[in-house]
Amino acid sequence: MGSRHQKPVGKVRRRTKFAVVGLMRALGPLLARDGITAHAICPSVTDTALLQNTRPFMEQLGITLVTPEQIADAVVNAATADPELTGTCWVVHPWGVDQHEFTTVPGPHNALNVVR
Repeated sequence: MGSRHQKPVGKVRRRTKFAVVGLMRALGPLLARDGITAHAICPSVTDTALLQNTRPFMEQLGITLVTPEQIADAVVNAATADPELTGTCWVVHPWGVDQHEFTTVPGPHNALNVVR
């Protein structure tokens, strides 16, 4: 939804999310060498007070909202995940969580995606 948002605030929001994913992708391998884990939690549209005016519209469109409890569960799961998963992004959907690892994502050259 954010990618279709044409207002300037939407552009800043998308760029910020992109930056967080890039930060996890870059820092994950570096932190792993020292036994430090870090993950990005990327929630879908979440049912919070910020949506109080647009909730009826979302319901009319049939959009299922993520609950704050689902995000909290994802945070706990990420915090207790296998340390080898450090640097992953956990995308929280109403139906579950997708974990995205980035060590095999093609970039300018795959050798740049791995810290030795």
